[in-house]
Amino acid sequence: MRERARLNALDSYYRGTLLGAARLALLAHLAATPDEPGIRPEVKRVNGNLREEYRQITADLTRYDRMRAFGSASEFGAAALGQLGGGIVSPESWLGAGAKGASWLARVGNSALRQGAISGAADLGVQGLNINAGVQDRWDPRRTGGAFGFGAALGGGRRLATEGLNHVGSASPNAWSAVVLGPSGQFYSVAFETKLSPRSYPGVSRPAHFQEANESLLRTMEGQADFAGIRNNG
Repeated sequence: MRERARLNALDSYYRGTLLGAARLALLAHLAATPDEPGIRPEVKRVNGNLREEYRQITADLTRYDRMRAFGSASEFGAAALGQLGGGIVSPESWLGAGAKGASWLARVGNSALRQGAISGAADLGVQGLNINAGVQDRWDPRRTGGAFGFGAALGGGRRLATEGLNHVGSASPNAWSAVVLGPSGQFYSVAFETKLSPRSYPGVSRPAHFQEANESLLRTMEGQADFAGIRNNG
């Protein structure tokens, strides 16, 4: 499950976002360009690490393409989680968050359409970068349609969650206003304040302080009829 989620996240990031596709295209360019003569050893080492990163990414994307389709609810959940995690890290995934509307339903619908349009348009650039990076042969209209659908679901779901949280937040003050915060006579307090003897400090332990306070509480309860009745009846 973890590997399925990881491969889906890689596919979503490098084949579904401008940020990931641009990075992959830069890595592909570096991998295809030999180092200049006389390059510093530390720069050569960094370039070598980046070329190895490109090879690892393309190998993982090939593994994703060859991976069998999900066959259970848990596998579907892992794939969906990976796709979501890889797609939300790019800035264009958040551009549709400010949609407005007269009602919560209109705001959710506008957010879905706006984010879907943004994601669909961004996919054209993503596919162009992927073609240059060598991980895609030609433009695939199904990917553009999928990008629109993913963006719409992301934008609508994010706005729906925001509307729900706003509703809960606006309802909370009314709910708390019904709570009686002051004394009502229905309960008695377990807090008790007493004054320790001057001989109890300094140099006397904390347990001794507790014992003296408990003895003071007991004398007070025995001296008041209400407390004594509660103690005797309990």
